[in-house]
Amino acid sequence: FSISLAREVAKQKINVNNIAVGIMDTAMIRKNIEQNPDYYVSRIPVGRVAQPHEIADIGVFMVSPKTSYMTGATLDVTGGMLMR
Repeated sequence: FSISLAREVAKQKINVNNIAVGIMDTAMIRKNIEQNPDYYVSRIPVGRVAQPHEIADIGVFMVSPKTSYMTGATLDVTGGMLMR
């Protein structure tokens, strides 16, 4: 969907990008992580869950003028979970 939207609005100078978020320490999942940290951490190549500010920092970057030439992209912010 985002690539189609990016194509549709690119000529209007609108950029459309995504963040692929992995396991992040939030109130919703924190209890699960605390009960079985090895289960979660073992799936993340960097060896830890993301902190919300790390994802927010990427969002700030993506809406900055520094990404004016980037559209239709998905940034992998999963701690390496999507590496192939």
